[in-house]
Amino acid sequence: VMSEAFLYVFRDRESGAVFTAYSAGAGPGYGAGGSRFRGKLVDGPGVDGAAIAKAVDSFDALLEATKPQDCELELGTDAGRMRVGVRNGRPYDLPTGAGCAG
Repeated sequence: VMSEAFLYVFRDRESGAVFTAYSAGAGPGYGAGGSRFRGKLVDGPGVDGAAIAKAVDSFDALLEATKPQDCELELGTDAGRMRVGVRNGRPYDLPTGAGCAG
Protein backbone atom coordinates (compact mmCIF):
# COMPACT_ATOMS: atom_id res chain seq x y z
CA VAL A 1 0.00 0.00 0.00
CA MET A 2 1.41 3.36 -1.02
CA SER A 3 0.14 6.80 -0.13
CA GLU A 4 -3.10 7.22 -2.09
CA ALA A 5 -2.35 4.24 -4.33
CA PHE A 6 -2.10 0.47 -4.68
CA LEU A 7 0.40 -1.11 -7.07
CA TYR A 8 0.85 -4.77 -8.01
CA VAL A 9 3.35 -6.18 -10.51
CA PHE A 10 2.39 -9.28 -12.53
CA ARG A 11 4.39 -11.59 -14.80
CA ASP A 12 2.59 -13.80 -17.30
CA ARG A 13 3.88 -17.36 -16.87
CA GLU A 14 3.53 -18.24 -20.57
CA SER A 15 5.08 -15.18 -22.24
CA GLY A 16 7.08 -13.62 -19.40
CA ALA A 17 5.29 -10.31 -20.09
CA VAL A 18 5.35 -7.98 -17.09
CA PHE A 19 2.73 -5.33 -16.32
CA THR A 20 1.49 -3.39 -13.34
CA ALA A 21 -2.07 -3.02 -12.11
CA TYR A 22 -2.65 0.00 -9.92
CA SER A 23 -5.25 2.26 -8.41
CA ALA A 24 -4.48 5.85 -7.58
CA GLY A 25 -6.29 9.18 -7.33
CA ALA A 26 -7.36 9.01 -10.99
CA GLY A 27 -8.70 5.43 -10.65
CA PRO A 28 -7.50 1.97 -11.71
CA GLY A 29 -5.11 1.36 -14.58
CA TYR A 30 -2.44 -0.86 -16.09
CA GLY A 31 1.12 0.07 -16.95
CA ALA A 32 4.09 -1.29 -18.91
CA GLY A 33 6.52 0.39 -21.27
CA GLY A 34 5.46 3.80 -22.47
CA SER A 35 2.66 3.76 -25.10
CA ARG A 36 -1.05 3.03 -24.93
CA PHE A 37 -3.06 0.26 -26.57
CA ARG A 38 -6.82 0.21 -25.93
CA GLY A 39 -6.24 2.58 -23.01
CA LYS A 40 -3.53 0.39 -21.48
CA LEU A 41 0.20 1.12 -21.39
CA VAL A 42 1.75 -1.75 -23.31
CA ASP A 43 4.93 -1.02 -25.24
CA GLY A 44 8.29 0.65 -25.16
CA PRO A 45 11.95 -0.29 -25.61
CA GLY A 46 12.38 -4.03 -25.13
CA VAL A 47 8.70 -4.63 -24.37
CA ASP A 48 6.54 -7.08 -26.36
CA GLY A 49 3.34 -5.05 -26.63
CA ALA A 50 1.27 -7.91 -28.08
CA ALA A 51 2.27 -10.26 -25.23
CA ILE A 52 1.49 -7.62 -22.62
CA ALA A 53 -1.88 -6.81 -24.23
CA LYS A 54 -2.76 -10.53 -24.20
CA ALA A 55 -1.69 -10.86 -20.54
CA VAL A 56 -3.72 -7.79 -19.53
CA ASP A 57 -6.77 -9.08 -21.43
CA SER A 58 -6.46 -12.44 -19.64
CA PHE A 59 -6.12 -10.65 -16.29
CA ASP A 60 -9.24 -8.57 -17.07
CA ALA A 61 -11.17 -11.77 -17.86
CA LEU A 62 -10.03 -13.31 -14.57
CA LEU A 63 -11.19 -10.22 -12.65
CA GLU A 64 -14.58 -10.29 -14.40
CA ALA A 65 -15.03 -13.98 -13.52
CA THR A 66 -14.03 -13.56 -9.86
CA LYS A 67 -16.77 -13.08 -7.27
CA PRO A 68 -15.78 -10.43 -4.69
CA GLN A 69 -15.38 -11.76 -1.15
CA ASP A 70 -16.38 -9.81 1.95
CA CYS A 71 -13.40 -7.93 3.35
CA GLU A 72 -12.49 -4.62 4.96
CA LEU A 73 -9.33 -2.55 5.31
CA GLU A 74 -8.84 0.63 7.32
CA LEU A 75 -6.57 3.25 5.73
CA GLY A 76 -5.25 6.66 6.67
CA THR A 77 -5.95 9.32 4.03
CA ASP A 78 -5.58 13.09 3.72
CA ALA A 79 -9.29 13.25 4.64
CA GLY A 80 -8.82 11.08 7.75
CA ARG A 81 -9.25 7.36 8.46
CA MET A 82 -11.37 5.42 5.95
CA ARG A 83 -12.77 1.89 5.83
CA VAL A 84 -12.75 0.32 2.37
CA GLY A 85 -14.02 -3.09 1.46
CA VAL A 86 -16.70 -5.33 0.03
CA ARG A 87 -19.86 -6.53 1.75
CA ASN A 88 -22.44 -8.77 0.06
CA GLY A 89 -20.67 -8.30 -3.29
CA ARG A 90 -20.80 -4.49 -3.14
CA PRO A 91 -17.69 -2.30 -2.71
CA TYR A 92 -17.73 0.62 -0.27
CA ASP A 93 -15.48 3.33 1.16
CA LEU A 94 -16.60 5.15 4.29
CA PRO A 95 -15.09 7.40 6.94
CA THR A 96 -14.19 5.43 10.09
CA GLY A 97 -17.20 5.28 12.40
CA ALA A 98 -19.81 5.20 9.61
CA GLY A 99 -22.06 2.17 9.08
CA CYS A 100 -21.17 -0.27 6.31
CA ALA A 101 -23.07 -0.42 3.04
CA GLY A 102 -25.12 -3.50 2.33
